[in-house]
Amino acid sequence: MRHLDAALPFIGRDRELSELRSLLERTRAGQGQAVTVVGEPGIGKTRLCEEALAEAQSLGFLVCTVRGRPTLSEIPMALTSGLVRSGVEQLSPGERASITSGLRGLGSITALGPAPDNQDVGEAAVLDSVSEFFKRLSSRRPVVAFVDGLERADEPSIRLLAAIPERLDRRPFLLVASTRRGTTPNQLSFTAEIASAGSAIRLSRLTQADTKALVALARTDLSAFERRAIVTASQGLPAYLAGALTQKPGSDGPPDPLRAMRDQLGLSWVHLSEPGREMLRILAVAGGPVADRLLSRIWPETGGTFTAALRETVDAELAISNAAGIQLSHPSYGEILLAAMFDHERREYHRRFAAELASPVRPADKQALADHLLHLADEVAPEVLRKTLSEAAAAPGIPDENLCLYLQHLLQILPVDAGPKLRYELYNQLGAAQQRVGKPELARASWLLAMKEADVKGSAAFQNLGSAQSQLAFQEWEAGAATEDDSGRYDEYRATLYKLIWTTRYGTVQQNLDAARAAICLEGTPLGAPLAELGRCFTDWTHRRYEDARQHALKACRTAQAEDVRNIVWISLSRVAPLTGHLQDSFEAVEALADTNAASRLSISEGATRSWAALTEHLAGNLQAAEEQLRPAVVIAAESGAGPVISRISLLMALLHAERGHLKEAKASLADAQRVRGATIWQADLQGLQALVRGVVALTADKPEHVPHVMSLTAGNYPVLTMLLPFLSGLAGLRTGDRNRVRDCLAMLLDVEPSQGRPVHALGMRLQGLDLVSGGEVKEGARYLQNAANILDECGLRLYASQARVEWAEAVESTPEATRVVPDLLRYFSEQDVGWWLQRTRRLARSIGYIEDRPHRNGRALSLREAEVVEQASLGLSNAVIAERLFLSERTVESHLRNVYKRLGLSSRVSLVSWAAEHPEEFSAGTDTTGNGSRRSSLP
Repeated sequence: MRHLDAALPFIGRDRELSELRSLLERTRAGQGQAVTVVGEPGIGKTRLCEEALAEAQSLGFLVCTVRGRPTLSEIPMALTSGLVRSGVEQLSPGERASITSGLRGLGSITALGPAPDNQDVGEAAVLDSVSEFFKRLSSRRPVVAFVDGLERADEPSIRLLAAIPERLDRRPFLLVASTRRGTTPNQLSFTAEIASAGSAIRLSRLTQADTKALVALARTDLSAFERRAIVTASQGLPAYLAGALTQKPGSDGPPDPLRAMRDQLGLSWVHLSEPGREMLRILAVAGGPVADRLLSRIWPETGGTFTAALRETVDAELAISNAAGIQLSHPSYGEILLAAMFDHERREYHRRFAAELASPVRPADKQALADHLLHLADEVAPEVLRKTLSEAAAAPGIPDENLCLYLQHLLQILPVDAGPKLRYELYNQLGAAQQRVGKPELARASWLLAMKEADVKGSAAFQNLGSAQSQLAFQEWEAGAATEDDSGRYDEYRATLYKLIWTTRYGTVQQNLDAARAAICLEGTPLGAPLAELGRCFTDWTHRRYEDARQHALKACRTAQAEDVRNIVWISLSRVAPLTGHLQDSFEAVEALADTNAASRLSISEGATRSWAALTEHLAGNLQAAEEQLRPAVVIAAESGAGPVISRISLLMALLHAERGHLKEAKASLADAQRVRGATIWQADLQGLQALVRGVVALTADKPEHVPHVMSLTAGNYPVLTMLLPFLSGLAGLRTGDRNRVRDCLAMLLDVEPSQGRPVHALGMRLQGLDLVSGGEVKEGARYLQNAANILDECGLRLYASQARVEWAEAVESTPEATRVVPDLLRYFSEQDVGWWLQRTRRLARSIGYIEDRPHRNGRALSLREAEVVEQASLGLSNAVIAERLFLSERTVESHLRNVYKRLGLSSRVSLVSWAAEHPEEFSAGTDTTGNGSRRSSLP
């Protein structure tokens, strides 16, 4: 059945139709796809899909179509049955018998295939049969399966549809599903389960230009006034246009609904607000008795009763839409009218609120007004919010707690062109208020930000070393205050040391170089030799001469006597050494920090030391060891209340989860770090870590457009940032087709001389190889990838070396060399729980014909997958987290648990945990995916 808007010209959907055409081309090439077309009711989802499907049929596709209906939503597998039948009906009798032969699961949902012998066939069997059906179908010619109205589908069909694209990812099969925006369980389930394999096309309303063109093409008999009225009433929604434009000249119903509405309302029309008139125009286009009922109720009254009358009338229409005499021109009009009503209420509220803001506000009311606005921050224009918060902060008698709140929000919404002077004053004011309420840590952070906004050059920020701002800035290093000499003045040596600390964390490149020059100038003075070497280290580091910087750091280690200087040197060495391939230096530096920590006046907290140790282990590819460092560090940092350390640990934990493919846990840790952001200085290193985590998450979720461009970041000097941010940014450029971005990132990586930074240069080679492979130069690209993997391996960066080897093996495909590396890759990714790359390597293994040596049940009570699910459940993890870790759907996890409960005679998770603890033999090999039994169970 063609929809009402099918009679209209097809205008304004060129971009969306082009996306569907591209998907069809990729499907013809054997790349299985899934896509959802999302939009509000009446926006033209079905029409867009039908246009694409018509083209697909002309290209030789077999198009299977099913429409979701409310009456079928409670019937299990109703949608699946309709989809299968749609395909079968287009086959000849001989083809039908051949394709459905032996598919036992089809018999339980249709009259096709062998009968189920009166036995209940489970969802897994149905999924196997339906998948095999479409696999056989697509082996003859490309197939498009179109589900129209997914929000009305039954739950079992949803689960099945979400699983099919992955099973047919190398087949010419395309799943297209149209659905409304919303939060129905069906829609959320489908969206979540195909997110990793599918894409979404989101429809917006037609532009005014497209609407005018459509009206002009559809009805040449309308006057200019009539066309304008219909364009205004439609609000760019094709369903409205269909209702108005399909009326033929001379038919019942006025061609100008606005004129008829005015005639009915008479003089009352002039008393209606413009939003009210808009909704009445829409209602006139909707037509039918509903418009008459509404008008008879509100005429001659207007104003306050209008919204109530509209709500009651539309609600009644939705409730008894099948009753005689109550019918809209189009089924979706009722829901659209409700949306219009709520939009009207919101605009009316803003109009009244704007009037309140325009009237004089007494000083005593400014605080109440600001508090009210903060609750509606997302609904209020930024300039209005800024004005209100500024006036409230300047009002006399505002409590310091409220002042802190207003200033924090005000600083977040300042326009980008706000001058540094204003920011400096606001941060200073915020720091003073935080100090008065007894929060010195927050005050210290605010004053340090004030210093940063002061456009400090040279040593100007440190001329008055006794000032409160400088004192707080120096103390930020999780340490004691600077010392004084006998004259009561701060010595130049310690001022230079603190300046190095500050600029390496918060300074610009020029400020870093200025601080390094000041340190070099101290050579020849007492205690100045190690500082001079440290200054040379920072200079070479800034100029990306990493090996020279490492050598200077080693010299500083040998000459430094004071513990505070030694700690700074160890930290610098731990950061620069990985960039040169000398990870052992980093491990030794971290150990030295832990050993000398207690005696240092600039003592480094245990949480900070563990975070650096975790980062070094992460770079070495020892993700399990990194996690062992981070988990106690979280507790230690929380007890100490050190904001920067808490943020750093949360971000490193988020990076660990992201590298493993645990996206929900990564986002949760990222949120933890952002919650601390309001309570601490947001350092460049932390900003870089945040960008890195978001980049890994975005690429893992196949959303490269969300990866931040490295050229727009102040990323800090953590080694993982120096290496990975340009690489990830370039990889995002490859996936989005942004050649300029790829060139910029290649330059950042390859411009580092191999003698100065082998791992950095190797990641550039890896990106170059991927670029060549994507451009069709597979042989040359594979050579780059292999060389990059070898260098990264030699430098001790096993995780990134293993990733490069997977990419190389995918490029060279079924060669003996690729087959030889697969077992080691599977073993490593399994041991380190790097799930996303493990699954990618398994797909590679299957494609080249390698059979993974995975253990079987051998008489155990649980299957391999059941053992994996039970092990995770015994750790107290939710089904959602288990599903993400094991790359399953939540429904599949629930199904496994139900089967386990039934087989073992258990009834709850508590009894399941007890059973698992009593039967460790079920997990010694049951969860081992390496084939050698090396993975130990984590059960108690």
